[in-house]
Amino acid sequence: MLDWMWTGSAQKSRAEGQRLVNFLKSPFFSKDDIQDFDLDVETERLDRHFATSSSHDGWKEASVTIAVPDGKEHDSEEDAARFNVSGLWYRPLASAIKAGIEKAAPNTFHYTPFKQFWKRSADAAPERVRDEIYSSDAMVEAYTELQNQPRVTGCMLERIIVPLMFWSDSTHLASFGDAALWPLYLFFGNQSKNLRVKPSSNMCHHVAYFPKLPASFSKFYLELTGKPPSSEMLTHARRELMHAIWRLLLDDEFLDAYKNGIVCMCEDGIERRCYPRLFTYSADYPEKILLATLRSLGACPCPRCMVPKELIPELGTINDMKRRERLARVDDEHRQDRISRVRKWIYSWAYGIKAKAVERFLQPQSETPTSNAFSDRLAKFGLNPFRMLVPDFMHEFELGVFKSFFIHLLRILAAHNPLLLVELDLRFRLVPTFGRWTVRKFPESVSSLKKLAAWNYECILVCAIPVIDGLLPEPYNSEVLDVLFILAEWHALAKLRMHTDTSMDMLRASTKELGRLLRRFRDHVCPFFATKELPTEERARERAQARKKGKSKDTHRNRKTMMAKNVSTTKKDYNLFTYKLHALGDYIASILWFGTSDSYSTQPTFRANFEHRRAKRFYARTSKNRAVGQIARLERRERGLTNLISPTQHALLAMRRSKPTPNRQPRKTLKSEDMAYTSPEQHYHIAASKSNPIALGSWLPEHRGDPATQNFLPRLHDHLLGRLREPELTEQPASFTDADRRQVIIRNDRIYEHKVFRVNYTTYDVRRAQDSLNPRYHSDIMTLSPENDMTHPFQYAQIIGVYHADVIHNVPGANAAAKRMDFLWVRRYRLERSWHGRDCFKRRRLYRVQFLPHNDPNAFGFINPDEVIRASHLIPSFHSPKITTLLPIDSIGRLQREGLEEGEDWEWYCVNPFPDRDMVMRYRGCGVGHFRVNVPVEAEPAIAHEPEEVSIPEQTFTNPVVPEQPPSAVGDREEVPEVGEQDVEVEDEDHGPGNPDDDDDEDSEEEDSRMDLEDAAEGAVPIYAEAGDVPMPVEILEGYATL
Repeated sequence: MLDWMWTGSAQKSRAEGQRLVNFLKSPFFSKDDIQDFDLDVETERLDRHFATSSSHDGWKEASVTIAVPDGKEHDSEEDAARFNVSGLWYRPLASAIKAGIEKAAPNTFHYTPFKQFWKRSADAAPERVRDEIYSSDAMVEAYTELQNQPRVTGCMLERIIVPLMFWSDSTHLASFGDAALWPLYLFFGNQSKNLRVKPSSNMCHHVAYFPKLPASFSKFYLELTGKPPSSEMLTHARRELMHAIWRLLLDDEFLDAYKNGIVCMCEDGIERRCYPRLFTYSADYPEKILLATLRSLGACPCPRCMVPKELIPELGTINDMKRRERLARVDDEHRQDRISRVRKWIYSWAYGIKAKAVERFLQPQSETPTSNAFSDRLAKFGLNPFRMLVPDFMHEFELGVFKSFFIHLLRILAAHNPLLLVELDLRFRLVPTFGRWTVRKFPESVSSLKKLAAWNYECILVCAIPVIDGLLPEPYNSEVLDVLFILAEWHALAKLRMHTDTSMDMLRASTKELGRLLRRFRDHVCPFFATKELPTEERARERAQARKKGKSKDTHRNRKTMMAKNVSTTKKDYNLFTYKLHALGDYIASILWFGTSDSYSTQPTFRANFEHRRAKRFYARTSKNRAVGQIARLERRERGLTNLISPTQHALLAMRRSKPTPNRQPRKTLKSEDMAYTSPEQHYHIAASKSNPIALGSWLPEHRGDPATQNFLPRLHDHLLGRLREPELTEQPASFTDADRRQVIIRNDRIYEHKVFRVNYTTYDVRRAQDSLNPRYHSDIMTLSPENDMTHPFQYAQIIGVYHADVIHNVPGANAAAKRMDFLWVRRYRLERSWHGRDCFKRRRLYRVQFLPHNDPNAFGFINPDEVIRASHLIPSFHSPKITTLLPIDSIGRLQREGLEEGEDWEWYCVNPFPDRDMVMRYRGCGVGHFRVNVPVEAEPAIAHEPEEVSIPEQTFTNPVVPEQPPSAVGDREEVPEVGEQDVEVEDEDHGPGNPDDDDDEDSEEEDSRMDLEDAAEGAVPIYAEAGDVPMPVEILEGYATL
């Protein structure tokens, strides 16, 4: 076995080797079954079995044709030149939907929608709860509409809605070369988002692998017209290709299912008539533009509304909210007729796709002469294809609005003093981690922006306030901190996995304040700093300039030449005219209609991006020649085998679970202490090990004179006796007398130390989560304040040690047997006085705490582990000094922290309310799964209204009447000149998790590769304005532009 494992192919992993061992040891394996086994023959038989199965949901290969404008007149579009694109692999949608429904476990598939309500208290009004697709307004309305429709003749089956949720995103299949895959994924909204994110759930269905416009199109067009295709023609061809593919997918069988439903035998044995409905389509901006048949970053850049580009900075104002409703895009007859007639001009009357007459009707609303497949096939059923293009949180905020703000903030720091970037990097390195994967260790140089993924920017955002504080002089420091706080608050609220009416009101207020503070930052901070591009940007620009001059290789000689030219650094200004900023205003409406954003986000922690890993694993097993077809076959095998083997696996698991679990022997060192499985119902868990005893009789004399151990034993007796007398009491009772303390007997005069303390807690969205705490790394905790303390809802402490003792309550009538009692030895913090009774969300600053001085009687003490709510994320207040007066240098109660010399403490620590959404909701006090706490109530600060807050008459778009025959005025046929814009092709880069060479890595640096500064400068991000619009370079999208 070892010879097989460690020789031969390098593709074998330890996990796969162990999986083979488990199979060989299972009762399902018999050596006799493989005596005549031939892998190739059996695999071929398996493929034939799937190909002839009754489900008809296997893969098919097809080609599509697109009409190409050739500048010649034709009787109709059908007579125009045709270009054939092969290599489309797809599964018929109706068959794939039917197979997915019939294989879905009944306990995971919600057939009937419902609404959820929650009451904060017995006398409070009920609030609507929004989380899943199947409890959304969209689902309820679709279900109600279906029940009001006439039934199919003679059918009395239960009728249900099947919400279809599509994801698509192109991904690289290898680290080198141009091998790529453009998959289309399908999820059912009837299944919980908490299950869909699990790869083991098999709830993601591959339904198509899109081909891209081949390079041979250029040769075809050259032979057809005698000239090479322009960038506009290539863009037009790609749009035509995308919608030709979707016309094939939305075939007559699917339309019949959309109208009359599909009869499915569900896993619960009940036959139902299932009606598929297109709910959401998640994609990045360039692909949204392809799907919406719009031009990228045109006069109205949003795929959901027609708000003009020049009004985008008014995010959050009254007028902005009204515009989004009034100017929402609709697929009405006017739009359809306008596109149809303009296409007739192009194909029948030989007008160019950028002719002035064409642009006169299409440019004002950023439309293009492409017929929308979703409109053509599903408009008669009432589908609005623009509404299904839901916001994309990862690309629009973390890699969009916040990234552009942070980059410009780095420019401001560099303009004020370049050494501030060094200080910023040092501070980020000293920020402690939090949770298992929540806040991770920052890279050595955050300011260099090298290979930062979306989760890196999220960590930067939630930890930025203490890091940035004090780097700039006033009043700019306060202005920047205000923006950072509102960005973190909006980020947390928009990403909530469960919303209530109260939290939605918070999101509305936060969106309004976010827009106001970003405008204030632009007007009151940016003009006072001569910001220039960062060194990374400058190097990228120089490489791009060299590439344009034909110097494609960045050799040492080329670099010396560029340095000798001393190219002046380009000035940069902060800009708010970005689609990504505009998109932030759509989250409220999207959550109200479809449910919370995590259901349809492209965030890499969600299931759609995990599927990219599968595609890459499939690719590694292909011959690399015509790999897409081989990937389709491998996907079919895996899906079919999963359906075949799954019942057997469930039976095996049930058999294994019925066997008694042997008791594990605890390990003998503190470092390796074994932690058994912890039940989620259990609030906390400390190991049962006694391998690290502390004899109090010898340990306490060793630390005589240490303030941390002063009165250690009396305080421990007080703590234990209080819990023995009043088990439900959470507040520490007053000190007992010596006679009382003698009632507590610690058996063998020993306590037992443990390395790890785990606390389970209920999150705001009524799920169970766990924090793992230990004195070395994650040692800060939060507990509830006493009921009579209204200054702050929580108290904070640092765990010095985790212990248990065997205690006997020596009183008449008590049980003489020793009772195990767990306790935490802690060093306590105190809240800064200026924060008593204050709300950090009203002041937009973080609470600050400080260690109690060692001479304070409450500086050290003991806490019942059952009182711990969860871990707390405390970040040093870097702007405050380091002090040495709080605790002697050699005290056992001192835990050494990174960045501190021996004997030093930070004077203040900032309480971070933003490390995760659960923590935010604890401080806001409206989490459904949280115990209600006394959140300080503070009046809203007075804010002067901005001029644009006054409602003013707004511009409206009229639907121009497009004549049947094109205008014949002089110049109407002339092409709008090109302005150096780039194409709008969907990116090849992988925005999902996992390095191609390391599938075990949960997040990947290449997730952000397409948005990397170097790639942007090199033109790798094809998201510029199209001809006929004002040129929109990539810097505009990123949030800054050349002065």
